[in-house]
Amino acid sequence: MDSEIPSVDIRVRAKLLWGKKLPALQGTLKDFYCATGIKILQGDSELWGKAILLVQNPKAFPDPDGDHGLKLTGEEEKMLELDREPRKKKPKREGRFPTFEKNDYKKWRHLPWSLWRIIILCALGAATQGWSEAAVNCAQQWFQPAFQKFIDVPHDLHNQVDRQPGIVGLINGAPYLCCVISCWLTPLLNEKLGRRGTIFWSTIFSIASPILQLFAQSWWELFIYRLLMGVAIGPKSATIPIYLAETAPASIRGSLVMFWQVFTALGIMLGSLSGVVLQRMGNASNKDKCPLADPGKLLSWTCSKHWRLMLASPSVLPIFLLLFIYECCESPRWTVAKAHMLRLNDRPKAAKYHCQAAYKALEELSRHRLLAARDMLSHYYLLDEERIDLADRLEVHPKRVWLTHQLVELFGRRRNRRAILASSVCMFAQQFCGVNLIVYYSNYAFAKIQLGTQDPTGGDIISAPLASRFAIDQQALLYTMGFGLINFLFAAPAFFMIDTVGRRTLLLCTFPFLAVSHIITTIAFAVHSTKVGPAIALAGMYLFGVFYSFGEGPIPFVYAAESMPLYCREVSMALVVSLNWLFNWMIAFGSPLMFGRIGPAWTFAFYSIWCVVIWLMILFLVPETRLLKLEEVDFVFDKIKTRKFGGHAWKTLLWQLHQGKKPKRLYENVEGEIRRERNSPNERCQRLPSRAGMSPAGDERVGESPDSGHTLVHAGTA
Repeated sequence: MDSEIPSVDIRVRAKLLWGKKLPALQGTLKDFYCATGIKILQGDSELWGKAILLVQNPKAFPDPDGDHGLKLTGEEEKMLELDREPRKKKPKREGRFPTFEKNDYKKWRHLPWSLWRIIILCALGAATQGWSEAAVNCAQQWFQPAFQKFIDVPHDLHNQVDRQPGIVGLINGAPYLCCVISCWLTPLLNEKLGRRGTIFWSTIFSIASPILQLFAQSWWELFIYRLLMGVAIGPKSATIPIYLAETAPASIRGSLVMFWQVFTALGIMLGSLSGVVLQRMGNASNKDKCPLADPGKLLSWTCSKHWRLMLASPSVLPIFLLLFIYECCESPRWTVAKAHMLRLNDRPKAAKYHCQAAYKALEELSRHRLLAARDMLSHYYLLDEERIDLADRLEVHPKRVWLTHQLVELFGRRRNRRAILASSVCMFAQQFCGVNLIVYYSNYAFAKIQLGTQDPTGGDIISAPLASRFAIDQQALLYTMGFGLINFLFAAPAFFMIDTVGRRTLLLCTFPFLAVSHIITTIAFAVHSTKVGPAIALAGMYLFGVFYSFGEGPIPFVYAAESMPLYCREVSMALVVSLNWLFNWMIAFGSPLMFGRIGPAWTFAFYSIWCVVIWLMILFLVPETRLLKLEEVDFVFDKIKTRKFGGHAWKTLLWQLHQGKKPKRLYENVEGEIRRERNSPNERCQRLPSRAGMSPAGDERVGESPDSGHTLVHAGTA
């Protein structure tokens, strides 16, 4: 039974813990030094002794019963305290949310500059994506009449009205259609190029695609150039959250992974701001030089300079990212995994080089050398055991674990299937809550409501007088910039609430407000008033931005990154992120068609209904992962079945509505279960099949536990 397999973390602790005191562990450290080639300076043996004790037991210091004779210095105690998981204060009254202790906010202090460089790098990558989303929103009202003759059969006005929304949706959604496929390049690119290399080549496409869009002369050329942007966005969006999660301290990891969504919102604001600045460039406002009836002239540089520069503007930030990326260190976890693969392929010198590079990176990223040594030991033994553990279950050699094997493992275990289901619900919710309806088509929606048309299909903004179009589009761009600013500013509370209130609770609390905000926007389009309609629509969209920013906005990528198992994280992230982009493309392509067929009012009403449906999906299918460690996440997704979880959620809902008794906490036995596993590793590991595999040092070391007669492969000298 897969539910009986102990977690990899428990296996590693068992291998290092069984009957070993500090003198025996020194032998393990000697094997580690020989295998990795890490040079130990004079006086560092005590530091590495403390590190391996911390790998055995994170609470080894202070230990009044310990006989190792080692003590932490004052600086080591301070940095170790900052690195530990956030501690919760018990709420004074039942029903209140737990809070952090005051000192836990100091975890953001003492972060090394190397880590801030990675944060800046990831912020630039996220802002680039947001800018590209906003750029097409700003430019689409102007390139539509320019490409009109390429869209339709001449003199067939009926086909023109029918085809144009579909073409606009196809152009806007082109990158996201490509992302559905390009996300699956992530495991291959990460394996061959590393995290930095994947981001580097994605950035090359992020620069090339907007520059090529500058020279588009037809809609299909623009479609192809925007497809190239999807080659950049797909791998980058799946790699950056992993890169941040692998380099950040555990105490602030959830908050740092949120940077992707937060700075995407900043990019939306910057893209809208660039649209406001570039709108007046050229002679597009001169109806004599640029008549709307002559699409040929509208494609000339004089008449199309403004929208071409809007589409090319997202290439600015990637240039800085390209210059900055190799100032950052590679992910230590990826580097150690690469070292293990090189050792399995009989390349010990290259493996030692990668291990030394990983330790150097950890020294740059950690607050103290003790933490760097502890993390190096943990990565080294954990990643080796992960690959061997997966190979044992699949009955293949460790160096022959391919993408197909990881997919089999991903769908073959109940724990993984439940994590994929919950993460997919979060990704689906992020798109079908309707946020990208606003991000991609807010200018179009604001312009329509200001024209006050009574046409149920929305009217024709393109045929409006030129002066009116410029004034209306100027206001619409400012409104969209305001939405991006709200989205960015109101994401700040999530940095503190995501680990106190929790992921699931934030989603359940915010989705009703998202539904209400869509209903308000629906009313704005239904009243057909140029006086109160724009104000009501603005209130509805801005209210949506407020509650989306600290709820559904940052949570999906955080939830997916922490719920997926480590040994197939890249494949699982590629899967759920590709689903996210598939849903994104459906919104980008389908929204113009819905605007044309059922009108803006019914379109926003459609998404308000989805917000209610999604709330129910989250209630019954998405467990809470707040402050749960790896083994505890395994327990939640493996031991608690979907039917049991859904039944508990229903009873809790009835209790909240005063229709039943308060149910018992579903997770009340998690900590006790994990504690029993940690305290008695021999009992949990009796079911493991004995194997004569390779130890991290490269040779076969088979020993016996002092407490039992079961044979195991040890990672060092017994």
